[in-house]
This record gives sequence, C-alpha cells and structure tokens, in this order.
Amino acid sequence: VLDKFQNSVVTDVLATIDPDADAGVLEAALAAVGGAGLIGRTGGDTVQSYFDHRKNVLTPFDFGAVGDGVTDDTAALVAMAAAVDALIDNSHNSYYNELTPLVWLPPCGGFKLDRAGGIEINAGFDLVSDAPILVVGTASAARPCWVIKDGRGVTNQAPRRNKLEFDVRRLTQSNWSNTTPAVLVECLYAPYIHVKYIEGFQCGVDGGGSYLEMHIGEIYNCQEAFRWTTFNNGL
Repeated sequence: VLDKFQNSVVTDVLATIDPDADAGVLEAALAAVGGAGLIGRTGGDTVQSYFDHRKNVLTPFDFGAVGDGVTDDTAALVAMAAAVDALIDNSHNSYYNELTPLVWLPPCGGFKLDRAGGIEINAGFDLVSDAPILVVGTASAARPCWVIKDGRGVTNQAPRRNKLEFDVRRLTQSNWSNTTPAVLVECLYAPYIHVKYIEGFQCGVDGGGSYLEMHIGEIYNCQEAFRWTTFNNGL
C-alpha cells in the first residue's frame, strides 16, 4: 500500500505475506481484529495518515498562523521556513527517509503571504499543500511565493527526490510586466513536483535540475505554465 507520494505504508507483517502462495493467510490476517492496522490503520478504527510515518512535521500553525485567508500569516510562514532549514541535513545526497522535514499546510482558509522575497527555504524537505498560500502584491509587483534553493550551493547536488506539492494563488492578478513565477526552485535532483493549483502569476514554476517528474493540475491566468532547465552533470 502506497501513500500519495508512492512511499510504502504497509507494515512489516503484511509485507512478509505472499498473496499468491498464502492467500488464506492474507485473508485471515486482514479479517482478524485489528487487521485494518496492517494497511495504514491502527486499532482497527483510528486512521493512520501519511504524517504518522514522519518524524519532523511542521505546519504554519506551529508558528502562530491563523489560516483564515484574511489575517497576514507572513511572520509565521517565515519562521516555519527557518525552522525547516535548521532540520535539513544536506551533508550528502540523501533519498527520502522518515527524518526528512515535512511541511504540511493543513486544510483551512489559506495562509496570507505579504513578502517581496516570498518564502525562502533550502531544498531538502517535502511539502504537502492541503491549503493555498495567498500572495499579496500589486499587479506589477515581483512577488514569488516559494523560493527553494540548493541548500549547499553546489550545482545540481541538492538532496534527491524531494516531493513538493504546490497550491499558490495571487490575490491580485499579475499584469505580466515582470517574469516572477509563483514557484522558483534551483538545482533539484529527481524532484517530484505536483502543481495542484497556481493562479495569477506570470509563470507557474521556474527552475532547474535533473530527472524531473512533474504533475500539473490547474494553472490559471499565467502567461507561462513552467520554465525548466535540465542538466545532468554526470549524475
């Protein structure tokens, strides 16, 4: 059983059962009391979410955000980014593990961001957006939302396989007089990028890296959907 980012959430017990050779064993295990716990539930009735498998989960609410879509949550978002940076270990090219920081934007009315530089944060974390970031700015203002940097400053050497899901909405439609994107990323290696929703920017996603997997949901009122520079550098 896989979660939304294709990480296994099956328990070790279930993983040892061969569904072809041990069909009866599998059926009995799932039918037994607490059997639901073998496929992502605990106690047979308590939902075990994707977040239960992660050690470092941070949300804007942890830093004082209101999340009503009206209150300015800029300070909380900036503080959250600083806390994530402190948890990131970019000492080597690491694939996903349970200690990889996870930023979660829980369902709410949205987090209002009013900052010229957007949310600046180093690569090496995962992002789940179940609520939008609402960006404040005039039609001609250069106002990105997410600015995700290579945390070590080494070309194309950022942590591998970060999973980033974006929901970003500009409260005032850009007049496209500048080329600022909603999301700016640099030097990512094999990222999984899911654009749930982006609206009102000159460009949706702008960046570079290798072995990109991108899933585009809805991009509205943007002059360009995305710009991406691919390079390998022997990796």
